[in-house]
Amino acid sequence: MKKIVFTVLVFILIFLIYYFNISEKTYYASLGDQLSYGINSLNKVENTYSNNIKEYYKNNLSNYINYSSIDDYRIMDLINDINYNKIIIYDNKEYKLQNILIKANYITLSIGMNDLINKNNITYEYVDELLLDIEKLF
Repeated sequence: MKKIVFTVLVFILIFLIYYFNISEKTYYASLGDQLSYGINSLNKVENTYSNNIKEYYKNNLSNYINYSSIDDYRIMDLINDINYNKIIIYDNKEYKLQNILIKANYITLSIGMNDLINKNNITYEYVDELLLDIEKLF
């Protein structure tokens, strides 16, 4: 009988901890190069998938961070920023990149086009190197 009561109390305690710590808000981070920022191939700013996702969750979105670069941002730049826990300023607030990645419910990642665009002679070896860099992200 004691085991049953103890087991029921443990399950109730686990449920209460879960219930009081559940977050109904959505955290969304968009990481990437100029495509993630919203600049198309004609160098014009347009509506992007990250903006569409932000609009879709607007009623339930607690925090949105768009860490996108217009300039020459590459895969290894993002890897280094994550490894060194770069501080990001967004809406006049400071965020650490690793904390953003931990808290985010949704993350969109669009990176790699600058690696291809800025290379004049694209070889299979170069593409293999890019793929290995992308694997480092995961």
